[in-house]
Amino acid sequence: MSTEIKKLKTKNDLLLLVVGTEKSLQGLIKKLLSNDGFEDIHSSKTAVGALNMCEDFRYDIIITDQILDGSNTGKSWIADVKEYIPKAKTLLMYGDIKPKGTGADLLNKKPFVDNDEFLLLINTLADKRLREENQ
Repeated sequence: MSTEIKKLKTKNDLLLLVVGTEKSLQGLIKKLLSNDGFEDIHSSKTAVGALNMCEDFRYDIIITDQILDGSNTGKSWIADVKEYIPKAKTLLMYGDIKPKGTGADLLNKKPFVDNDEFLLLINTLADKRLREENQ
């Protein structure tokens, strides 16, 4: 009788994608995530580029802007991503007006002023994703 031992995933096993934020904010987000223990963080400036990346990688957490390039919005883009990666957890960053019905798991106003609050949101998504993965 063979028993298979499953290796439990941890936070540093998760694959993250940061999409469409301004370059300086994208750099800050990647630095915060890296300093908090996340190791595999990808980024894309464009919605189309990020969607192509989602065809090749199964991201666990995706952080995206509400306003993306071209005719893409964070709302429509999240719907597209969920077709490729239904288990991905998403954080939508928005400007002045809080959007409704986005399909995102969590929302965060930008620019954010509290790094700890931002990381709390990301770690909440990470915990949810890890619970699913390790069941």
